[in-house]
Amino acid sequence: MFLFKSSGTSRFSVWWRQRLYRVMRAVFKAFIPSNTKIIRNAYIPSGKPTIYAATHVIYNDVPIFLAHLPQHAYLLLAIESYENSPSRLEHFVLWLYGVIIVRRDNKESRKTAFEKMVRVIKNNGSILLFPEGLINFSPNMLIQPINWGAVKLASATGANLVPAAINETETTHQIIIDEPFNYTDYTDLQQATTGLRDVMATLIYELIKMTTQINRTEVTDEMWLSHIHKQYKHRKVFDQGLEETFLYRPKGETNLSEVLADLYGISHASFAADYSQYKRIQKLIEKWNRI
Repeated sequence: MFLFKSSGTSRFSVWWRQRLYRVMRAVFKAFIPSNTKIIRNAYIPSGKPTIYAATHVIYNDVPIFLAHLPQHAYLLLAIESYENSPSRLEHFVLWLYGVIIVRRDNKESRKTAFEKMVRVIKNNGSILLFPEGLINFSPNMLIQPINWGAVKLASATGANLVPAAINETETTHQIIIDEPFNYTDYTDLQQATTGLRDVMATLIYELIKMTTQINRTEVTDEMWLSHIHKQYKHRKVFDQGLEETFLYRPKGETNLSEVLADLYGISHASFAADYSQYKRIQKLIEKWNRI
């Protein structure tokens, strides 16, 4: 159990947390790698509330972003991450900074979290969220499918929507904070969400190009599994299979691996949740594609 729940979202609660931001930035910087570099910051806050939509590639990117955003922003955080924080002191620090807790598998919780974010923005506050909903476990995708909640929140409040990306190398963490995304250029939420995802993927690609290139064939399955486990070594409890159920997918959409797993009576498993089952399904996909 955690000590604190979501932070207050009243005008006064937002106001005093904004005044405390410089102190909280120093606190976060004391506990994150010192090798973080801002590659580009194309956004200068003008006093208008901002929604920062960030990529999620490592466990530590939450405190890294909090320490380097150009302004205070309430953090939208999954309750699983909050419950698995190493200490009650960390709970208190997050509450003091400003956090909105959401249970990702509960529709009512998601609705309540959305309403709290709207209230923060109406009280001249900003929001940091990760629209993928989980760390990107894919060894091939620049960014996972993203939820349309960021665009919906921006549309409902008129806040600026600013894409941001982070990348980790052996020697540094690199960040790009882009210019505001023009979500009003699109006809509906899904199209705008696709456009936002494209921008975020482009930012990730820009960061990757700056690093030493590795041939994809040289990255073994074991190396990637080791990378994933490294990201969650600080979590007291971590269920990879459960975590990947939160991967966003439009209603009614399925994929070939799930169909074949059901057809052959195999338990559908992700790459990292059950590697042996995953490999069985991949062989079935290869066989299916040859038909």
